[in-house]
Amino acid sequence: MKNLTELRQKRLQSLIKEMGKYGRLIFNDHFSVILFVILGFFMFFYREQLVVLQGDHTTVLKTPLILFMGIMLGVLSTYGRPIWLMKAADRSYVYPRGAEWRRYWLKGTLLGLIIPLVLNGLLASLIFPFAATGLNWDRQFIYLWVLMQLLAVVLYHMQMFSRIFAIRTIGKNYQVILYGGLLVVSLVLLGQWGILVMIALLALAIGYYLFVCYQNRQAWLDFDYTIEVDAERTNVFYKWISFFADVPQTQVVVKRRAYLDKLVDLLTGKNPNRDYYLFLRLLFRNNTFSGIWLRLLVFIFVMLLLTENIYLIVGLGLIGFYLTLVQILPMVHYYDANPFQRIYPKNQSHLIGALQKVSVIILLIQWLAFNIATVITIGLGQTFLMISILWLVLIMLMVYLYIPFWLHKQE
Repeated sequence: MKNLTELRQKRLQSLIKEMGKYGRLIFNDHFSVILFVILGFFMFFYREQLVVLQGDHTTVLKTPLILFMGIMLGVLSTYGRPIWLMKAADRSYVYPRGAEWRRYWLKGTLLGLIIPLVLNGLLASLIFPFAATGLNWDRQFIYLWVLMQLLAVVLYHMQMFSRIFAIRTIGKNYQVILYGGLLVVSLVLLGQWGILVMIALLALAIGYYLFVCYQNRQAWLDFDYTIEVDAERTNVFYKWISFFADVPQTQVVVKRRAYLDKLVDLLTGKNPNRDYYLFLRLLFRNNTFSGIWLRLLVFIFVMLLLTENIYLIVGLGLIGFYLTLVQILPMVHYYDANPFQRIYPKNQSHLIGALQKVSVIILLIQWLAFNIATVITIGLGQTFLMISILWLVLIMLMVYLYIPFWLHKQE
């Protein structure tokens, strides 16, 4: 490369291309519809909670509401990382191009701020109506509220940039605790005027780091730190992508889950079908496939606890079952390249039966968990019984009608 600007442009183009590739793979037609339904659920739930806060609960909810906002904003303020686009081989260039690297990292820090600032601004805007409604705040303070959160994001990224110059910072976890704690104390003591106090403190902290960075601009650069941060950013990116698609850059981990041994042995029984045996262990011991149904189980379970709307409860359950099934079905091809699998003759009826059987097991585990969440939310009764039966019917239809259809399309 002739200069670092050309190097950055090439790596940035490669990153955008990679994001576009996985974006097209993830946001397909089916997932877009499901995402739209989930977004509708959150909008409905958001409106319901605002309606609840319109009652005369100010005294009772003041401290819990402020504590909730402090925790949320504290965690959100540390979202994101600088996009420094570093590689291990770049160590060779640090000495001859030392001054240029500082500008290179500064541009990467500013670039990494774009998405966190947009996301934090949006979420802070969504959180503020809870304060305005539940705590009787002036709605004009929303602008100061959003500004406060944006300054907290800038402070976090400023700290990461400062560490390049070997400047001591408070770190991610301490910022969450310190910023969230100070916010809670300020709001409890001063109400909405505590926002002004927080803005002043954040501005002073940012000013301090700007001054210290300027004072240490000729200091020894911690080059290894920039490589580690960018490697961590890349790992996090591929980790999130692996929730929805196969990522060649990540290594699939297969390990024994001792707490599931008895369940696996019980489900295996004396079944002689080797496909069933392999599929069952994939779903309980392969991190990719076990993570799919476990994460969806937890996510839908929590969502069910947050609503009493019957239609949303039914829809969330259906989304959970469908998303689980369509994402675990590709395991049928997982062992296609295995030499021993290629030697053994294939029996299509055994394959379909094994796939249907393990799918029923996983979906019934989710069904039981969703039933528990529904009982907690709406209680036992005729409505719960109808929802439970409807879910069970939908599971059987998906397993015994959709799976043979899907396998036929794969041929």
